[in-house]
Amino acid sequence: MARAEDSNEIKTRISVEAERLVDAGAGPTALVASLVMEGSPDLAALAAERHYHAVTTRLADEHRRVLAERSPVFMYDPRTLIAAPVGLLEDEGLARFCDRVLAEVAAIKPARVVLVLQGFDPHEGANAALGVLAAELTSHGVSVERR
Repeated sequence: MARAEDSNEIKTRISVEAERLVDAGAGPTALVASLVMEGSPDLAALAAERHYHAVTTRLADEHRRVLAERSPVFMYDPRTLIAAPVGLLEDEGLARFCDRVLAEVAAIKPARVVLVLQGFDPHEGANAALGVLAAELTSHGVSVERR
């Protein structure tokens, strides 16, 4: 039992170090080399895997952030705001996109918002988040249309 706890602690420590190195822009070589130098070459594969996981997690997070920030929100005509979420935004990304829509509505005061959902890959809870957005817009006297 104690060996499993030690194993979990080692995995956690390697994961934390991998995250730190990814944040610093370093590749897995430094992490693997330090384990080999410490006499733990058997942990090299785990270290490389944890570094890969940290990199892919960062890339996915950045991709969702970019989608939330760059999904189209624009005035179609003097009365209509078009809002088109794109891709898989997940919870935080969709919330950020909805905040952008609300900010535009507050600044421009359109009569209606058209939510264009063809390019959106909804996740569990997306309909609820879009429902909250629609309710918020309606409470400000803005009509909402989904396409």
